Amino acid sequence: MSFVPTILIIDDQLSIRKSLEGLLIGQGYNLEFACNGFEGLEKASKLIPDLVVLDIMMPKMDGFEVCQRLRSDPRLAEVPILMLTALDDLNSKVRGLEVGADDFLSKPFNSVELLARIRTVTRLNRYRRLLSERNKSDWIMEQANDGYVIIDDNDLIRSANTKACLYLEIENDQDQIFDQTFLELVSKQYNYEPQSAWLTWPPEHPGVQSQSPRYLIRPETTISKPFWLKVETLELPAIGSKTWIVCLRDVTEEMSLRRDIHSFHKFISHKLRTPLIGLSNGSELLMRYATELTADEIIEFSQTIHNSSQRLLAQINDVLKYKQYVDSDKAFRSMPLSQLPEIVDQVKLNLKQINLSLDCSNELNTVQIGLSDQKFKLLFEEILENSVKFHPDHDPIINISITQLNHSFVKIEIGDNGVTLSPEQIMQAWVPYYQGEKYFTGESTGMGLGLSMVSSIVWEIGGTCQLRNQKDKVGIVVELIIPIEPFYSEQNEQTTFQQ
Repeated sequence: MSFVPTILIIDDQLSIRKSLEGLLIGQGYNLEFACNGFEGLEKASKLIPDLVVLDIMMPKMDGFEVCQRLRSDPRLAEVPILMLTALDDLNSKVRGLEVGADDFLSKPFNSVELLARIRTVTRLNRYRRLLSERNKSDWIMEQANDGYVIIDDNDLIRSANTKACLYLEIENDQDQIFDQTFLELVSKQYNYEPQSAWLTWPPEHPGVQSQSPRYLIRPETTISKPFWLKVETLELPAIGSKTWIVCLRDVTEEMSLRRDIHSFHKFISHKLRTPLIGLSNGSELLMRYATELTADEIIEFSQTIHNSSQRLLAQINDVLKYKQYVDSDKAFRSMPLSQLPEIVDQVKLNLKQINLSLDCSNELNTVQIGLSDQKFKLLFEEILENSVKFHPDHDPIINISITQLNHSFVKIEIGDNGVTLSPEQIMQAWVPYYQGEKYFTGESTGMGLGLSMVSSIVWEIGGTCQLRNQKDKVGIVVELIIPIEPFYSEQNEQTTFQQ
């Protein structure tokens, strides 16, 4: 919708009002009229016009007083005022300037001069309003908790607010000219995940929308925690070339909280299930067969119940200490791959049916990877539990192989013989759980793959994840690229692995 300036004409003479209407009608203005100063002030307060054409000589309240009152109103103080004067009335023009008039128009009117003056004044006032709105927007952007970047259709940054400059480590200089694209700039310190969601960047492909949220992740190092930015875009109305607003939102705490909740649920489930089974089974046997049991058998069952209750008490104490467990594991830690068989065996104990083989060269036993043993165990719990859960018979055959890609990364592949996934399921598998989960199960909406926990842990340490179907047979392969611990030195902390 095009902008239509509003002109308020205040004059007590009907002939003057009709004359101005005849000259201005059809020229692209919204015309409003008042026949005295009081009515003019009332309409001006209601309309906030783009221009006031004001006669000086009016009864009860002359144009000078009207002008003073308009200037004393903060909402109307910047509205341009064009005063109507006699051709040789110099004193009126001087007084008009003193009370705040912007320009004068002499009677009788010259239609060409009138239109030229009004067009100039309304155009300048529109620019003033636009500048005022831009200043408001700039202030809001500077106070925002999120980072905002404006990019063009070549992915070049045109402007950035203070928060975005902080996130991207660029100077907060409005006159700065960037010769790097947005992706080139962020790739210096961030990984962009999931990589499938960034294939449509810059977001200029007609009708193409990324189904997955986009994230920029600065990996964990020996001196800093992982840092997450969620990236959202809005295309601006085209004035020449296309431009987008890119919102950079810090979701580090959200991601950490969701993962802690997920881990806590798993922790509770594993810790309490076994002693509760002992309590339940032992008490049920005593309740049903107490009259038929010998004294020794009753003592035996009572001892089982007692031992289970003591174990339950110990586990509850562990639960109460869970906060320490979580906080201690947030520090950057590493583990040797020689611990992998032990971790896999621990995970197998919690699974009812699993047929698993592990292929890891002895040469890799001394390799330190950039994950704590607790997080590594959590990765395998997620992946192996999903293999069992989604296998048609809940009895998968799982193969784990580990190879060293180079001096910086190892590759871990976990393959099963369960199901074959659609391309959409594969693309959505790594979507972080807080986007689509209802009950924090780590399962994306409608899928239940539960791999979002895996992705968040691996991305935070600078690794990558891939999911693909098995070749020539049913089943899937989860591929994890994990950094080797020496890779995370202070000298190399900004290096990332991108495929």
